[in-house]
Amino acid sequence: MGKVRFLDPSVVEKIAAGEIVDRPASIVKELIENALDAGSDRIDIELYGGGLEQILVSDNGCGMDEGDAALALQRHSTSKISSFEDLEEIQTYGFRGEALSSIAAVSRIELMTGEKGGHRGTRILCEGGEIQKIISAAPQDGTRVVVRDLFFNLPARKKFVKSPQTEEAASLDLVSKLALVRCPIRFQLKKNGKIYETLAAGEPLQQRFLKLFPQSPDFQLFPIEASQGYLRLSGLIGAPLFSKSNRNLILIYVNSRFIKPGVLSHAVVDGYSGYLEAGKFPAAVLFLEIPGKWVDVNVHPAKTEVRFSNAKEVYGFIEKSVALKLREVQEGTRAHFQSYSIIPSQSSFEMMQHSAYPSNFGTTVPALTWFEEKGEYQSHKALTDSFHPKFLSFVARTYGLFQEGETLFLMDQHGAHERLNFDLLECRLRESSCPSQELLSPIPVQLSAHQAGLIHRHQVFFHSVGLEVESFGQGTVLLRAVPLGLEKLGSKKFFLSFLEKVENLEDSKDEKSIRKKILMMIACRASIQAGDEVSPQEITSLFERLLKSSNPYFCPHGRPILVKFTLDEVHKLFRRK
Repeated sequence: MGKVRFLDPSVVEKIAAGEIVDRPASIVKELIENALDAGSDRIDIELYGGGLEQILVSDNGCGMDEGDAALALQRHSTSKISSFEDLEEIQTYGFRGEALSSIAAVSRIELMTGEKGGHRGTRILCEGGEIQKIISAAPQDGTRVVVRDLFFNLPARKKFVKSPQTEEAASLDLVSKLALVRCPIRFQLKKNGKIYETLAAGEPLQQRFLKLFPQSPDFQLFPIEASQGYLRLSGLIGAPLFSKSNRNLILIYVNSRFIKPGVLSHAVVDGYSGYLEAGKFPAAVLFLEIPGKWVDVNVHPAKTEVRFSNAKEVYGFIEKSVALKLREVQEGTRAHFQSYSIIPSQSSFEMMQHSAYPSNFGTTVPALTWFEEKGEYQSHKALTDSFHPKFLSFVARTYGLFQEGETLFLMDQHGAHERLNFDLLECRLRESSCPSQELLSPIPVQLSAHQAGLIHRHQVFFHSVGLEVESFGQGTVLLRAVPLGLEKLGSKKFFLSFLEKVENLEDSKDEKSIRKKILMMIACRASIQAGDEVSPQEITSLFERLLKSSNPYFCPHGRPILVKFTLDEVHKLFRRK
């Protein structure tokens, strides 16, 4: 006996407080959420010394009487639940209770509050969790909380706090994220007594976002609305062109509560698949609404993480909604080229996509000759009668430069061919019509045990895209056929490289994602490469067909394919306008 004992209540309080309050920003978060739950439409925040010296948050919400104010500073007090079952349907952040006692345990607090229309207000002084004074005060509408000397009684915790500048930046970021979900509310933020930012009540979400997260150049943002059963999604998504190298601008809210980037941000990024290159991330502000019984917001003490009972369904819903919106935007931007080309009818588009490209496309035989031999040149020509791009030059044997009227186009030859090959493979797979080209001599390939396992797991899919692989003794396979029109794939070097990349995909989220990436690899390796010699006729044909592809602006990996320069833009480069 004697080794196990009860902790002193004051120690327990400090431990519990540490789960919620770890820096000034966490105090700012809790106090603003309290103000929101109180029905405020005006919230003022003041920071001194980055919040380490003093934090002040005042609101014009419903306020409290003396009894509730004193109770709100005690542990385990709350206004949002009365039974365990209430946890399933929490719709508020946590009005006054819970957080206030945790903040009070590690700081000095002054709380001034009063109910609207009340005859008097209340002022409470609390230090280290102990109420020092309760004083009657003049009537006031709303609540004002002043937090001073954070961690004055926890010097060990104070050592881990960053510089005032760093802590201030964290608080400002937190305020920005909370303000985005409450555009009807007016926020004002002061730093060391000077106004830093004022956000007008009722300003549009896009305007508030660009004010809080200024970028250069400004993000082009598109509104998104989607629903599926009990799931609702709204907000803004950014144009793929203006991407970032981190996920900092993927802001996701679940039932109006901001959550840390996690699995849902991956769903957003997957929705941009084919529009963003690897390592690039979009801007997005998304609000997900889901019934409380399907989401647990109490996973983390600070409620910055959630857990879904149907995570796969939520993930798929967000990914699909983002992808559909981008497709809608892309179709809208096709008007960008309307004065330069005729978009083919669906039947013509399908006809072109079902046809295999010639095996020597991009080397010696002009692509237009192949179309003519297939009896499809006239129909293809009819689609482009009003479009007469003039090929000007190759740039670094990588890009084709074209002119149409007063507009210049610069096209990446590899990206364009890769897009067409990817569309071809996807169309064949969708139609369950993937012809193969049998190799003159099957190619034996020695495999490791792991590679042999890959072949076995993806055998049916390989066959469905026209890649024929046959077992041939212990640890060896024969590569017998490749997708029709993509004979460039028929080499041992390619196949081993291909398998190596498939190995790296094994940890991907699902089979659908793996298969799409396999198609991307096949399309990439079968395409014209940067530096390959291409004739003017071939590059012109490639350009014309690109404009009629599923996505003429981005390759399957998300890299831009086509850049357009208008005469006005050229004039501006030379400062003539």
